[in-house]
Amino acid sequence: GNLIERLDLLEKENSRLKLAWSMGSASHLKEELDRYYGYARVTLREPFSWWSEARISKGKSDGVSFGAPVLHNGYLTGRISSLGEDYSWVELITSSSLMVPVVIEETRDLGVVAGDGEGGLWLLYVPEGRAYAEGMTVSTAMVSEALPPGIPMGSLSSEKRKTGGSYYEWKVIPGANLNQLYALELLGGPGNGGKSR
Repeated sequence: GNLIERLDLLEKENSRLKLAWSMGSASHLKEELDRYYGYARVTLREPFSWWSEARISKGKSDGVSFGAPVLHNGYLTGRISSLGEDYSWVELITSSSLMVPVVIEETRDLGVVAGDGEGGLWLLYVPEGRAYAEGMTVSTAMVSEALPPGIPMGSLSSEKRKTGGSYYEWKVIPGANLNQLYALELLGGPGNGGKSR
């Protein structure tokens, strides 16, 4: 094979290893890695929907399934929201309509993270008096078969805001670089063509 093919292969392998490493040794994620699809290129990202969606270069014919997680550098970036034969749309975590159940790794507290549609990511409905701190790790909690638990999402920032009653919203710093999405990593769905919903 030529050099470009070899580089491409090495990059895929490296990405897979990074993904495996970032997901730690959690055994239930080993089978997720076996369903790893590799890279898809980001082919369209409209300015008006910059923080809510992106189109990628793989679809049904590549085995992509509805709801499957999409990662960037091993961090959750979004999930497949619609499918074409050879393309898919990814709803990004910064979208205000994507609510992701999460766990704060250090405290094992459950919560929900949603975007504000402007690039910000927030942990919602945090009760007053929760002993959280900047730098704590936010990962996916079990949502559905398609979105496995334990995928890192980001970490807590120092910023929080009161939302009413005795609740706060706490700003999350995503691990994925959402300003620069050129290629995304895809994890397989439940292996049944994405029919379970």
